[in-house]
Amino acid sequence: MKLQILQEIKDAEAEVQRMIDDAQAQKQQIIEDAKRKSLKIIDEAKKEAKKIGDEMNASADAEIAQIRRDILNNGDKEIFEIKKRANSKEDEALSYIIEEFKRVSHA
Repeated sequence: MKLQILQEIKDAEAEVQRMIDDAQAQKQQIIEDAKRKSLKIIDEAKKEAKKIGDEMNASADAEIAQIRRDILNNGDKEIFEIKKRANSKEDEALSYIIEEFKRVSHA
């Protein structure tokens, strides 16, 4: 009887130890799964952040290129207007020089 009770206690202790070992194994598996999932989430977040950054850079590059084209176009227009005014002043200057030459020649 005592031997049987001792054996039942040992069996119960062995069963409890197996349950503890199983629980620890499950715990370890859950921790490993969580680590894998968190690394995957971090990796996906990095990829998404890079994608967004690349899109923002592309958008900024396009905007800069457009601003540059606008500046160059406006500069070309301004140069044309300055040349146009200069040409019109050239005729005035030439007339003035001729008049002054005539005035000095007759004097």
